[in-house]
Amino acid sequence: MYNYMLIALAIIILFLYGCGSGGSMSIDEMLENANLKALPTADEYKEDGGVVLYEHTHTQFKLDDNWEVQRNQKYHMAFVYFNDKAEDFLTQSIYLDKNRQLISFSARTIKPDGTIIELTDEDLYKSQLKPDFVEFSDDESVKFTFPGVEPGCVLEYSYELAIYDRFSFNDKWKIQGKYPKKYVKYSVQISEIFFRHKIIWNYKPFNCELPKPEVVKDLLKQNSRKNSNQTFYWEMRDIEPIKYEPSLPPYDDIAMYAILGLQRENWDELSRLYWSQVHDRFEFYTDPSVQKLALEIIGTAKTEYERIQRIYNYTQKNYRYVAISIGESGIMPNHFNSIVEKRYGDCKDMTVLNVNLLNSIGIAAYPALVRTKNLGKLRTEIIDLRFNHMIAMVKTKTDKTYWLDATGSSCPVDEIYSSIEGVTAVVLNPDGTSVFIDLPESKHKDNILKRETDFNLKSNGSIEGHTKMTLTGNFNLAYRSGLKDATENNIKTVMERYINSNTPDIEIFNLKYDDPSDIKNDITFEFDFKHPLEAIKTNSIIVFNPFVYTNDSQLNRFTDTDRNYPISLKTTYEYHDIVNVKYEGDNGVFADPEDDLIEKYDFGNIYCFSTKVSDTEIKLERRVNLTSTLIDSKEYETFREYLKNINKANRVNLALTTK
Repeated sequence: MYNYMLIALAIIILFLYGCGSGGSMSIDEMLENANLKALPTADEYKEDGGVVLYEHTHTQFKLDDNWEVQRNQKYHMAFVYFNDKAEDFLTQSIYLDKNRQLISFSARTIKPDGTIIELTDEDLYKSQLKPDFVEFSDDESVKFTFPGVEPGCVLEYSYELAIYDRFSFNDKWKIQGKYPKKYVKYSVQISEIFFRHKIIWNYKPFNCELPKPEVVKDLLKQNSRKNSNQTFYWEMRDIEPIKYEPSLPPYDDIAMYAILGLQRENWDELSRLYWSQVHDRFEFYTDPSVQKLALEIIGTAKTEYERIQRIYNYTQKNYRYVAISIGESGIMPNHFNSIVEKRYGDCKDMTVLNVNLLNSIGIAAYPALVRTKNLGKLRTEIIDLRFNHMIAMVKTKTDKTYWLDATGSSCPVDEIYSSIEGVTAVVLNPDGTSVFIDLPESKHKDNILKRETDFNLKSNGSIEGHTKMTLTGNFNLAYRSGLKDATENNIKTVMERYINSNTPDIEIFNLKYDDPSDIKNDITFEFDFKHPLEAIKTNSIIVFNPFVYTNDSQLNRFTDTDRNYPISLKTTYEYHDIVNVKYEGDNGVFADPEDDLIEKYDFGNIYCFSTKVSDTEIKLERRVNLTSTLIDSKEYETFREYLKNINKANRVNLALTTK
């Protein structure tokens, strides 16, 4: 009797955890899981182009034959296609590398009339990197495209991966996505041996709530202590999609997801494990050859700042940045001598250079792991090496901190790129412990584009003048990065395009500019210009806009009247324009200027002033700044008002009366 009960229970378990975790299933079974009587229709989802009918992720944590932790993952999805709004779903990618191997794959198109078109392994083709993306990789990612697709088709696919990662035993369950989901399920199977050795299994939801999972003990695998398991699962229905809006925050900051897996005891445990594998790369500074090279680089530099600057500039200018993701090189840097010999490396290799060279001359430097802002905030409660960047933290004897990111050649010692401003870094100490430190974030007064313009207004309405543009902070970094390898003709072309994007048909000449490769100073451009000026002219009045340069408000991007998510912008900034206008003709008098425009918001300000110096001379000053990069959705209408007022500040008019 007991055996029959065991067999019956085994059949139930196979149905609950085997069905949908690989291969295919009938549409009726999918509908039953989603509590639907019929397939969703396009009329129900007019804005989406398609809907996920069924999605099941099954993750198994186990020990392989060598008693190493292995994560097997099965993924199964069925999608109802309505129209070309879901065209991007028709081609899917499966990310693979040496640590992520494809075990099985199947896919099929189920047409509305019941016709089935099957895909096999032969329909998988390798994914190609963009040709302008500099990377060395063993990326074996594959893609496939559903055939014979028409409105009303069900597109179903499944695959299984074997994943080895000694630094991460967690999985990310993306509950919410681009398309609405009728039914989602996540199941996780944990080998009992992990529990016996007090390795904690845990889960953490973000931007949502998850109930405690259902628990089923798998009686099919009780034949050994190593292979017995416990299985947990969640089921959810009717998941709303992430609606596209301009300047969306990163996925991790707004979407519903969960991190699940084997939890380490604390961050120090993980950082010590990582440090045990990489410490020899960062402790090579005791080698006499490293100190010799460092002394050659710093030369006669006396102060700590000068020495840091020279070493940083050396790595920036003499080593070519190349992203490398071959095997474990995604998290394992190369050795110092190998990097010096090859003269190129990725962010970790650049950090190896800086840390060793600085420590060899007695300046304390440490590797720091960071997540760039596009990945979202670091969740410190998840102990995991989910980082995509490494930089060096330098601490002087006067307790001054510098962050060195040598992946670009345009960043001065005391600045960092906007992509990592304000993020939390995990700094690795020499004893293998780690500490969280927030990177500095620039203010709007640090990032200024200042344009000082003097021009003469002629009686025919044309203008001739001179402009001096000074760029600081992130403006400076952006221009230096873009122009560092440009020829003189390239730079002139770039400036002409920039100026003509503000004022069409403007002609510039006598262009002068600072050397883009000199990263120690702000960059300045100066030039003379001529322009016919599209003024409104009558027999006795000339009406014109004195601001040669406009500030793009991007109001045309924010046309919706409602907003669901915060607005995430790349950097704070300030545009500062000073314009002096003189009338060159006879018997002209400027009318009194328009009223000052002063608008203040929690996230930015707009100031526009005009001063009449004499009947034939007038001075204008305009400042537009953004003081916050994250704006709450509740302030959306106020933000749109701010953008409208930027446009208003662009359209200031002056009137001159001639006799």
